[in-house]
Amino acid sequence: MAAAKASDIPVVVVKHEFPAGAPVFAAGSPTCENHPIVAKYEADADNRITKVISDATGAVDIANDAGSASAQQVHETLMALLHSNWAAVTGTSRWKSAIATGHALDRSDLGSSAATGRAAHQAG
Repeated sequence: MAAAKASDIPVVVVKHEFPAGAPVFAAGSPTCENHPIVAKYEADADNRITKVISDATGAVDIANDAGSASAQQVHETLMALLHSNWAAVTGTSRWKSAIATGHALDRSDLGSSAATGRAAHQAG
């Protein structure tokens, strides 16, 4: 985040908050607070997503009437979906390298991602 701000790259900070008493992200609870390093950027965060740093993004195990998924499955699915449609998803070191060199990060599109996914999951 410091590297983004130093390079005038917009930063988005997401904070989930549910009413007090919720099992996670309950207002006023420790699970509602962002990591202290992230929290210092909340006040001046920009309002758009263009890059997602995959190794700085968390997920939780989820289960409801529609099904369930492990935190790892949720994370991988969200990163793949974001990269297919809305953002260039990469790790921190590759992102910092792109900033330093001025090279744009590659991103995919839904059609290409779907074709690659079909080939990967129907091959075996």
